Amino acid sequence: MKKALGVIDEDEVYWQRFSKSLRRTRDDVPFKVTFSIIPSKLQDKEGFITTIRSEPVILFKMRNLGMRLSLDEFDYSNIIENSKQFINEIMLGIGAKVLEKAKAIAEYTKTPTLEKLEKFGFKKIASLLRQGKIKIERGDTEDGLTNLREALRDFVSEAVRIRGGEPKSSITKDLDVLKELGYIDKWMYEVTHDFLYKWIYRYLSAKPVHRRERINFDDAKFLFSVSEEIMSYLLEKIILGR
Repeated sequence: MKKALGVIDEDEVYWQRFSKSLRRTRDDVPFKVTFSIIPSKLQDKEGFITTIRSEPVILFKMRNLGMRLSLDEFDYSNIIENSKQFINEIMLGIGAKVLEKAKAIAEYTKTPTLEKLEKFGFKKIASLLRQGKIKIERGDTEDGLTNLREALRDFVSEAVRIRGGEPKSSITKDLDVLKELGYIDKWMYEVTHDFLYKWIYRYLSAKPVHRRERINFDDAKFLFSVSEEIMSYLLEKIILGR
């Protein structure tokens, strides 16, 4: 009825103003700045450790407005350098001692699971996961999840190959091979199959990217986290025999 009368509610007015302002703002401008402050002791002196995370406008244009912006190497580097400079200026402004220089998110994507994958010869899978995580941090969630889907499929196939089996390029069939080879028991087969295939891979493969229900940033991070935990578990079982 409100729309029929030409009346817009407060939420819609706010959204229109927000999106209009966001579109007009330069891509490299810091948009969301998060502070984490915890008490600490350094060299017998009481104080605080402050961690600052700065996210530029371009991320929110992608996440909130669904914009797909094409950046060349110069633009990308410029946005990163501006964010680093912004954080450095904050630290200098509050008179803090810099314990660690500001880094881009790409420099923080190395996790214990990625290290395990690289150590045991799964370098392609580690690369896919790293690229995917960088993409979702940039706001390109759908492409990042495509990397995750490929990583899941290739991981199980590579595990079969490393253990002397014949990869089937199918998560279900390759998990069957690992079960038959004795690397995972029946119960854990069902658990890993449900997580990797039914709840993650099959969903990401069921529809083309442009027809899938949009997955938000936090949900995408959760999918990566769960997938990495399962990969880490399977590496322990398959490679180390634990």
